[in-house]
Amino acid sequence: MKKFIAFFIDMLFSFAGFGYVIAVLTDQTVEGGFSLKGISMLFLALLMVAYFVVSKKFFGQSLGRKIMKISL
Repeated sequence: MKKFIAFFIDMLFSFAGFGYVIAVLTDQTVEGGFSLKGISMLFLALLMVAYFVVSKKFFGQSLGRKIMKISL
């Protein structure tokens, strides 16, 4: 259960955080959030994958795992 919550935290952080930044930069914000299309959505997907790879390589764990105190 802790791993699921950690993954949910990571997905929420990466999707909402990176998605909003991309939406602002590409002027794809809507009332109450953002709506990415095309290349912007692809870029978000790549950033989300990079988030997991970079956090694992350089920090040993993701933010969600750190919050949930899951060790390797």
